[in-house]
Amino acid sequence: MVQGAGTTGPVVGTTPTINVCPTATTIYTAEITYTLCDGRTIKEADQTTVTVTTNKTWNGSSSTNWNTASNWTPVGVPTASQGVLIPSTTNKPIVSGGTPAVACSINIQSGGLLTVNAANAIIVTNAVNVAAGGNMIIENTGSLVQINPVVNSGNIQYKRTANLRKQDYVYWSSPVANFASNAISPGTSLGYQYKWTPTIATNFNFFGNWAAANETMVLGKGYIVRGPDTFSLTVPANYTTSFVGVPNNGNITIPISRGSYDGVNYPTGVSSTPGTKDDDNWNLVGNPYLSAIDALDFLTLNPNIDGFVNIWTHGTLPSNIIPDPFYNNYAYNYTPADYLTFNAVGPSTGPGSGTFNGKIAAGQGFFISMLHTSLATTENLIFLRCSDNYL
Repeated sequence: MVQGAGTTGPVVGTTPTINVCPTATTIYTAEITYTLCDGRTIKEADQTTVTVTTNKTWNGSSSTNWNTASNWTPVGVPTASQGVLIPSTTNKPIVSGGTPAVACSINIQSGGLLTVNAANAIIVTNAVNVAAGGNMIIENTGSLVQINPVVNSGNIQYKRTANLRKQDYVYWSSPVANFASNAISPGTSLGYQYKWTPTIATNFNFFGNWAAANETMVLGKGYIVRGPDTFSLTVPANYTTSFVGVPNNGNITIPISRGSYDGVNYPTGVSSTPGTKDDDNWNLVGNPYLSAIDALDFLTLNPNIDGFVNIWTHGTLPSNIIPDPFYNNYAYNYTPADYLTFNAVGPSTGPGSGTFNGKIAAGQGFFISMLHTSLATTENLIFLRCSDNYL
């Protein structure tokens, strides 16, 4: 479908269903192409006019509640077909109360601020644009859900809170662009921040291992960071990371890789724990969006990985009685029982695993295992926007 008076305007989509949010009354032309058995093609075009509903401007006249009709000009809470403008006002809008806010697009001017409270969501059909001096804050467990794969502009702030001790590792992924891994926890020494390397050529059978991470976080990739150096060794406390950057949107792919060994268990030469045929298949990835993704949908979408995800729960402190992992020899070790495994049957349970409802949260890193039956040793992993998985 193209936007404009004829068939020469910009293409706005090629799928059967397309969401549009024009800023003015616009004519759209949809074209259907028929291919006949004799090789001929016939094209039919149809035009429709989309009349714009008046956009909304926040005035904050009576409160900070997004759902208060009198806080908007013209009066009335925004609908999914209306663009929203947030100027600089004394009363800043807040999405709360549990019912998702909706908008066609959001533009936040300098001095403007939009806050999405915990366990709340805002669903935006098109782009979020934030001017310099403006801000959008999404509190821990809050969500920004976008329908169309449009490009956002300007920085927002997403907060993720973890409850942890000094020696607990948390698995992270960035929901915004160009965020530095060392900014996840500036109070943690760089020696306790890692990424996972799936295969290492100098290792027997190419088994993988951890590698130091100090880089711009790759979209869809996972990272692990230990608690701040000043935290208690025994008493957990909340730590909040604020991811600041342009919010990720659209479908995202990242490369994953595996080794070729598919035999029996073997000694790695560095630990008493044998290596297995799967130890060169692990990839540490992460949710790249500002809303949850459905784990089963994700697994179905990626047939080149095994049918489960492993989520780290950091329930158990390292101990000298826990066996060494396959990849190295340590005096103290974490237990693999702290991985919660989720598949089509549901979640496993382990020390500190708590509950998992099948929704991989924003900012959450997790392990997947690439299948030996995949066509190549390096392939793509796909993340799709999903508008109904933010809870």
